[in-house]
Amino acid sequence: MKARWLRWLRALVIAGMAYVAVETDLGAALLAPFDLFRNRAKIARIGCPLLIFHGKFDRVVPFEHAERLYAGAREPKRAVWVEAAGHNDLRRWMGERYWEALADFSRGL
Repeated sequence: MKARWLRWLRALVIAGMAYVAVETDLGAALLAPFDLFRNRAKIARIGCPLLIFHGKFDRVVPFEHAERLYAGAREPKRAVWVEAAGHNDLRRWMGERYWEALADFSRGL
């Protein structure tokens, strides 16, 4: 299904990248060696302002994946890289700064 609705967005905020983690028989998560959802191709089609949050200690989706998606996105774009955050704890590590970043981003729309 093509994401035609993307052209009507006023802004997009991504708080976690959607690369795929594959469960193995050993119970460990291995990152797929490819972009199953083709996010790197799709991100270039987003025509609205983009804000990406990502934790540098994410053990589910490596930080490098977020950097690649950000590099492939068109302007205007902004990234918030959170030093101590993992996959599901951005708001805990950022506290009020999370909401401030969202407010700052929305003021620029």
